[in-house]
Amino acid sequence: MNDDPFVRRLRTLADPAPPVLVDGDRVLRLGRRRRALRAAGVGVATVVAAAGAFTAAALPATTDGRVTSATATRGGPVTTATTSPAPAAVVDEEAGTITLPLDEWFWDSADIATMETAVDLYVSRCMADAGLGAEYTFHGAFPVQPDRLEYGVWSRDVVLESGYRSLVPDDSRPGGGLRGDDPRVSTQVGCYRSAMAEGLTYEPGDFEALAPVGYTSPTYLPEGQEVLADWRRCLADNDVAAPDDDTSTVPRGVLDAPLDEQIRVGLIDVACKEQTDYVRRMADVHAAEQAAYIERARGYLEQIRPVQESVVARSRAYLEDAGVAVPGE
Repeated sequence: MNDDPFVRRLRTLADPAPPVLVDGDRVLRLGRRRRALRAAGVGVATVVAAAGAFTAAALPATTDGRVTSATATRGGPVTTATTSPAPAAVVDEEAGTITLPLDEWFWDSADIATMETAVDLYVSRCMADAGLGAEYTFHGAFPVQPDRLEYGVWSRDVVLESGYRSLVPDDSRPGGGLRGDDPRVSTQVGCYRSAMAEGLTYEPGDFEALAPVGYTSPTYLPEGQEVLADWRRCLADNDVAAPDDDTSTVPRGVLDAPLDEQIRVGLIDVACKEQTDYVRRMADVHAAEQAAYIERARGYLEQIRPVQESVVARSRAYLEDAGVAVPGE
């Protein structure tokens, strides 16, 4: 995954939504809320956060699956020399986790939700101090959005608990704040700028000049397409409808099915992934593509990593001091 969802999320609030990865059958559309917001004379990030309209979106990409710029995950820099073997994926089936090379360079969905929550709380307090508390409502912690959508469901425990619902971004949290051309939005913008000055967020555009062209999602690469083709054949052999989109990882129509049907299909889906070694093969394709990106983007990664670490640390401390739950904890 690779375009900072934070950057893309901000832009989609003001511009038409770009195509998105993983499932043309609805997974990502369910998680995308856009607001047509602009405030004259301020950057995109300022407009969005000032409007209290951060939303959680899954990883967007261009129509060929290329993700631009950089993604969000957590960890510390990898110092692998260029002559060393490329960083590999680590699949922990027991824990249900997939660790990829860029996870050592970027914040993850919980970190993004922490930043969003802290900014939202800060702006709500700032607006109240300005006598506009009734115009900006803080609705608690932002939800942590699903990661690794390129793999679909691959854990029996997850399927038995929730079918395919773990793939659907939580879009239930209401937004808060002024919208559009309301003259008081300038106060909101000022509150957001103040949150930025306090280190609770940053302007992603400051790093755009350093960011190289992104990398391609594994489901769009020839090697990933081979893995998907094997999985699709297994689904067909077991009378499960494969997705219409040949880059999708969700059986056709299952998201609209009742939970018991989702569980039935999901168990076949997981068995097919095990039979075809889907997760390991796809993760290796994913890791190789990310490793190549890291080499191209090392200067960008080294610049943005400490900024994101600082933002997350300050946001977490701010929420803890306020007695507000830190997302994901």
